[in-house]
Amino acid sequence: MAAKSTTVIDLDHDRLTVATIVRKGKSCVLRSWASVSRPEGLDPSDAGAMGRWISECMGKAAKRGRVLISLPRREAVLKRVVCPPGVREDEVPGVVQLELHRQLAVGLEEASIDYIPLDAAKKREKGEKAEAGDGPAVLAAAVTGPRMAFFKEMAKAAGIKPAAISLRTLGMLELAGREPEALDGSVLAIAVLPSSTEFAWISGGRLVTARPGEVRTPETDDAESRERFAARLAVEARRTWVAARSASEPGVSEAVLVLGADGIASRVAERCGDSIGVAARAVGLPGWIKIDPKNGPADDELARLLPLIGLAVAPQPRLLNFLDPRKGPDRSAKYRMGALAAGFGLIVLGGGGWVFANQELSRLNARLSVVSDDNRQFTEQYIEQLLLQARVEHLEARASLSPDWMAHLDWISRRMLSTEELLLSQLQGSATSELSYTPRRGGGPLDGQWNTGREVRVSISAIPRGEAGAAVLERQRSMLIAGGGYRVSTQGPDTGSAFTLNLRSGLVAPIPDKDTEDEQ
Repeated sequence: MAAKSTTVIDLDHDRLTVATIVRKGKSCVLRSWASVSRPEGLDPSDAGAMGRWISECMGKAAKRGRVLISLPRREAVLKRVVCPPGVREDEVPGVVQLELHRQLAVGLEEASIDYIPLDAAKKREKGEKAEAGDGPAVLAAAVTGPRMAFFKEMAKAAGIKPAAISLRTLGMLELAGREPEALDGSVLAIAVLPSSTEFAWISGGRLVTARPGEVRTPETDDAESRERFAARLAVEARRTWVAARSASEPGVSEAVLVLGADGIASRVAERCGDSIGVAARAVGLPGWIKIDPKNGPADDELARLLPLIGLAVAPQPRLLNFLDPRKGPDRSAKYRMGALAAGFGLIVLGGGGWVFANQELSRLNARLSVVSDDNRQFTEQYIEQLLLQARVEHLEARASLSPDWMAHLDWISRRMLSTEELLLSQLQGSATSELSYTPRRGGGPLDGQWNTGREVRVSISAIPRGEAGAAVLERQRSMLIAGGGYRVSTQGPDTGSAFTLNLRSGLVAPIPDKDTEDEQ
């Protein structure tokens, strides 16, 4: 079997990384690699100049085989899209475009959109039959038109014809997704790169979500710098963990996997595991991928190459390819076939056949126009209905935040001591509220739940009558603590003189007494 080489080009901020992997059968060898900084004075927005620089760094040998361009996570919009039940596979591209259109600030015609089938593909691999109510689920991504034009011009100037332009995150998925923790449960994979870091949430061997992190590796390789870097990265990892875990179902096992076998990767794994409270470890190069001993990178350099190696060995169905994205069926093909048949009938049957074909073509065009108008109208009505529903749910959530002040005051007045023991000098009340929105995992941006929170605060200032002021204060505080759902605190010393009691509650109305319920 002939050996096949794949070269991956990764341009991240001011650093270019190139890795060439040779595959023969089931074994792979890292044959060559390079990691260089952008020369001073080279304009990163000049695609032609960047391409010529890349060509000099690659060499002729790297251009002979398959070439991939790796994009950092920040270059693309990534979203998991669940299609409605009943959507056919040939209709998925249209649904994906509609969903990502809401995420982009430009038109769909200016963006390159591709996706990877998730649930349906997984069920086919296991030999299961998809249920009738299950809609296809895909992981969709989009790169804006200006960025795609830049990468194409850069490749042309470099003298290469890339087979694909894909996300570097999929290289992380290929390596970390094969680990037992990722296959049996959910893991947070972390790639520590020279100019940035990337986080990928993997569940059941599939990529659920990913986010970039602008935390650069330390320039100096000393213990103090490594420790500060690991601490900063642990904070970002915990933030990513909380966000990703709340939006997905927990697996059998959960862990943190850091790509790399050097000291920084091990220290980052240790700090992230301690911060999140789960098992964490560094993941090196799999045993089936070898390194050419003539040009082997050091451990810290290998950590930077791992996502690129994973992207090079990943099977084609698992890749997002913005250069040749999946397209929907050509719905007007049958109408063009009818027109060609009509033209053939004109030649064979003469004038009579031409008249018949022309009428049939007009009927089909009219039907196509009606169907297109109906589809556009129904889509607009559906979007308007979603917006109206979101406004109503928002107003209802806002209305539920207001506390029942009469109920609070009634409850407090029933527990105040008599005027013979206590003289009320001041009563103040205030409330704070919080309203947040949590999207449902796998749903659209408007398919979620409103979360409400409030705090009612009442301040009671009073002056005890008589000499037993401390006892009066204690009795009054005990009566307010009993029931009702209030947290009671005293402001100032318990000396028996004038005092202030602060009551706090998160309830709209206090818990009524049993006697009060019986009266009602």
